[in-house]
Amino acid sequence: MNDNSHYTIYAYDVERKPLYKPKKGFLTEIEAVLRCFQINLAPHSIHKVVAYKCSKCGKWHIGHHNNIVLTEPERQKIRVKFEHFKVINNIK
Repeated sequence: MNDNSHYTIYAYDVERKPLYKPKKGFLTEIEAVLRCFQINLAPHSIHKVVAYKCSKCGKWHIGHHNNIVLTEPERQKIRVKFEHFKVINNIK
């Protein structure tokens, strides 16, 4: 794959070659940030994710944040921010 800038690695084949899938694009920052909160607060999530605006397509994508491990104190901070985010954006 020559241009993998809009793809992300999701696994490796038996020869250790990366397998790609298209990146999920969100039309608004609110949609992307909301999805980040959902992922970061899921019990199976290990590393924190953040939203970023793509300079290539103009959509919002989600990526890992410097491999920050989601400890319980970190999740608690995220829960507080999520509650604040919901109030500001009128999300129930």
